[in-house]
Amino acid sequence: AKALEAGRHFVWRMGPTLRAPAEFMAPVGMRSRAGTQFALRARPRSLSSMSYQELLDGQFIVAGTPDEVIDRFARVQRELGIGHLLLEAQESRMDHPTTMRSIELMGAKVIPAVAGL
Repeated sequence: AKALEAGRHFVWRMGPTLRAPAEFMAPVGMRSRAGTQFALRARPRSLSSMSYQELLDGQFIVAGTPDEVIDRFARVQRELGIGHLLLEAQESRMDHPTTMRSIELMGAKVIPAVAGL
């Protein structure tokens, strides 16, 4: 719960990014047919208008403890067959100690666990 609540503070930055044209976020050839179909079904309205909780509930963002993040990535890989993963361990409002802890957890726990998926 603490990890999820911490993410709420940082999600404001996503607003401008989520208003970008769809082709900017998902260039042709970078998403499988199943991934495109999933995205179209799962995107009922503009993501920039959604609250943090709606983004979490709709599975548009991944946040939480390392185990929660690993489980989510594993599920997405099983369902969509993703081959690339872009991880952001730092967000513009994060202070240095929080950023370093995020990078540490990504490197020590998340990346090794998802590397073999």
